[in-house]
Parts: sequence; structure tokens; C-alpha cells
Amino acid sequence: MDTLKNTTEFLKVICIPAEREIQLIAQDSVRGWRLANINSVVSKAKSLTDKESLSKGAYIDPKVGLSVLENASSEENHELQQMWAALLVSSISVNPNDDNLIYSNLLKQLTLHEARIVNFMCKNCDIRFTNNSRLPIINGKSYFTKDFSDIVENHRVEYLESLMAHIHSLSLNKLSWGHTGDIFRYSLKEDDYVTHLIPTPLCINLYIKCIGYRGNIYGYYNR
Repeated sequence: MDTLKNTTEFLKVICIPAEREIQLIAQDSVRGWRLANINSVVSKAKSLTDKESLSKGAYIDPKVGLSVLENASSEENHELQQMWAALLVSSISVNPNDDNLIYSNLLKQLTLHEARIVNFMCKNCDIRFTNNSRLPIINGKSYFTKDFSDIVENHRVEYLESLMAHIHSLSLNKLSWGHTGDIFRYSLKEDDYVTHLIPTPLCINLYIKCIGYRGNIYGYYNR
């Protein structure tokens, strides 16, 4: 019960409708698994939240808070819970809006392996800005099959292609092999396949929101 109390007390500060929803979930013993996941996500969010922002009366748009907790309630993997927690934190503002609904809807569609790909390519891409522009120029990197499978921690080539195809369908990765539309550059030997990781601005926005950053791409890379 102490865990539930900590969760509701934190949510009461940042999103009252979400706190009320958690109280209703707590009354249904069948939904105990979901509540345990929410408690874990909120606990992680508390550890990421600076006390100063809460003391200034910042809170979360109810639509965003409810969306994040609803989606996060079905997630028990700690890596993905950490991303949900950070998305909750990046939604806190003295002037909240519903922008992070975009990223809540994207994150809920990612598998663990896809989330690892998104995080990796955003951490390792090259980003620069031209004079007087806040729109990024993004240069990705290419990897042979063995290196890419080590990154994802899965070595089934057909599965890796499915992951990249889904990530591309969400507009999170660019393709660069002319007009062929290939996810991989194919060759006779699987080990010689090449995968291009080139995140889109949408992908980078998803990444920075899911590490708890409240600003935009320009602000993040020019800190």
C-alpha cells in the first residue's frame, strides 16, 4: 500500500485525472498487474523529476498523462518502463500541452528490440544545424549484419528486417538505397548485408522525450 500511496501522491501533484484513474484501478484486484507496472513507472519518473519543477506548479495535460499511464500499464520490461517514465517527466510543464500524445502513440507500438534500435541510432547519428535554422541535418551510420545484430541483441536476419520495416513504417528511419525501397543492402552472404540507421526528426524527438528532455531538438543538441 505504501507503493500505491507514493504513486497517487506524485500523480496528485502533476495530473489529478490520472491519480483518480489509478484509484479506480486499485479497487479492481484483476488489474493488479497493470497497477504494479504503473507503480514501477511512476517510481522511475519520481527519480527523474527535479523538485524545482514541481514546486513551481508544473503539471501534465490530462490527455497526455492518462495516455502514458494507460499504455505503460501493460509494460513490465524495465527498459521500456524507463522510457515511459521519462516521457511522463518530459510532459511536465507550467504551460502543458498535448504534444507528447504523438510520442505516447509511437512508443506503445515499439517492441523492446525496436526501442533499442531507436535509442542506438539517435545516440550515434551525427546532427548539425545550418545558420539560422532549427531544423536538423541528420547523418546516420551503416552497419554489417553481425554488428547490427549485436546492437539489437538478436541474430535472426529475417526478424531484423521486419524490425527495420516496421520502424520505417512509423517514419522513424530513412532509407538511402536510391529508389529501391530496400531495408538492407543485400549480397550473397548474410554477413555482408548492410543496414542503414538514419533517424528522422520524428525519431529524434521521440528519443529526447523518452529520456526526459522537455525542450526541442535544437535545444537538446546545443546545450
